Amino acid sequence: DKKWKVWNTKTGKLKGRAWPALIHTDIEHWRTNEEAREYARLDVHYTRLLDAYFGWPEAGDNDSVLACMVAAVRWHGFTIDAEEVSKLLGESRALWEASPVNINKPTAVRDYVREVMDETEAILIDKSTKKANLEKIRDTYKVAPEDAPELCIRCMGDGCARCEGTGELQAGPTLASRRAGELLQVKSASKEVELYSKLKEAGMFHANFKVIGTLSSRMSGGGGLNAQGIKNSEDVRQAFPLAWEGMQLCGGDFDSFEVTLADAIFKDPTLRADLLAGRSIHTVMAKGMYPDKTEEQIMLSKSHKDGLDIDMYTRGKQAVFSSLYGGDEHTINKKLNISLKIAEAAFEGFQRRYPGMKTAREEVAKMFEALKQFEDKRITYTVPSEYIETFLGFRRYFTLENKIAKVLFDLATDLPKSWHRVKIEIVRRDKKQTMAGATSSALYGAAFGLQASNIRAANNHLIQSPGAMITKHVQRAIWDIQPYGVQEWWVAPMNVHDEVLSVTRPDLIDRVAKTVVEVVESYRDRVPLIGLKWIKNMDNWAGKSGGVGADLVHVSPQGVTGLRDDCYVPPIDITDLESLDDEPEYQEIELNWG
Repeated sequence: DKKWKVWNTKTGKLKGRAWPALIHTDIEHWRTNEEAREYARLDVHYTRLLDAYFGWPEAGDNDSVLACMVAAVRWHGFTIDAEEVSKLLGESRALWEASPVNINKPTAVRDYVREVMDETEAILIDKSTKKANLEKIRDTYKVAPEDAPELCIRCMGDGCARCEGTGELQAGPTLASRRAGELLQVKSASKEVELYSKLKEAGMFHANFKVIGTLSSRMSGGGGLNAQGIKNSEDVRQAFPLAWEGMQLCGGDFDSFEVTLADAIFKDPTLRADLLAGRSIHTVMAKGMYPDKTEEQIMLSKSHKDGLDIDMYTRGKQAVFSSLYGGDEHTINKKLNISLKIAEAAFEGFQRRYPGMKTAREEVAKMFEALKQFEDKRITYTVPSEYIETFLGFRRYFTLENKIAKVLFDLATDLPKSWHRVKIEIVRRDKKQTMAGATSSALYGAAFGLQASNIRAANNHLIQSPGAMITKHVQRAIWDIQPYGVQEWWVAPMNVHDEVLSVTRPDLIDRVAKTVVEVVESYRDRVPLIGLKWIKNMDNWAGKSGGVGADLVHVSPQGVTGLRDDCYVPPIDITDLESLDDEPEYQEIELNWG
């Protein structure tokens, strides 16, 4: 309003004032506050010292350029289909408002699910109502067809809320499973209401990213609207045309990026042969997890064409990724609810088929295995590696984690003598310990837990970081097409996970495609199986998977198809004044801040 007040559109409460209302206060602050001015001056001084410390690195690295690109692209924004966004908002809001309980109140969520459980089933929800627990209830609280009908042990056949008054549980998800699934949908809908409301209010999609959002160098969403979290479904992404008038949307994503990177890192000949033959390693893992199923049945479960509600293929894929990132049979057991015995067999079988993966994991474990326990219960400490480095040269440091682990070890091995004199007996599982012994065990346990976390993070880094750097390189190369300075838009790139999109001037579409191909092919010597499908003309974000014919450029180990040879467009020389329009007129205006 006239006094620059900003109101919360949901609550109607005053949030504060926009910056023009405070500009004079800001000017006065810097004019009179010497300490603030000195603080600001030191920012410049320290930045120069850091530049010197790192050896005055050359300007123009990918991350620095992309930081400018993200800001510029975000400021302009991408086009959205307001009608489709309103439709999505209405659907999400209806689901959210129909929730049987307030999902933001853990006690209400617990009571709603617990109401239809017996005491044994309720142990999980009593611990926590976090998303992982609700997912486990949804996915595992089911009655197998061969066990149906099953006597309800809560009422012993008399009828209760758990069995819906019938005294028996029928085949399929239990009522607790259905309620957990219902609440998970509501939780998702509440986030979508927030997202779509922001998009509707802004009228544009202002995508913000932290260029080094993770320790592996991957981008992450930011700015109060997480672009990385937008659903990867056709009904949602068709609401994002992205391109504005006079521009065209193109884009694509990498073929099985994590798997091709794993091949480059592990150098396992069987893995290479399977991938070149078109065999899915996700199906290989799933076959171990579901030994009574055929590979054909596993593939059919992906689209539920087998009549079952378990997507065995996707679970196999999740198990493969957990293995790539340092997980093991215990991860498969806990995260995917596969019995430990079967999980052990599946994991062992997978490593036996691809021994290169096992060798690489063991090498990483040796690098960060600071603590080691022997059969005589003795625990020793050796100095672990300080960092892990990818084949592209990006390091992740574990300096702080290693220091913490060492402090925990030192505390555990040298507790104060007075603690040993305290005659208190601690019962831990099936054994008794003194207070000092129990404290020491707990400290060792914390150190071992941190060490395991470091090993998983190091394995993750070897794959995630190269993927991030390659994806960033593609964006940077596209952005280099954009002329410097105040210019009309030629390209506006965006990256979400392994996807790269670019709103592009139509006459530059082929040039962008060739640029993308050149960058991808430049990694062929290090990532032999690298591949990417690039769509030159998309109606909206959902069109990424629909490219055919002349609109599809495919980069694969077998070569490049769909790319024109004559697609290079020479850049305009903006220093040539004769090629520019006449100098524009500028009007001097007086700014009135109200």
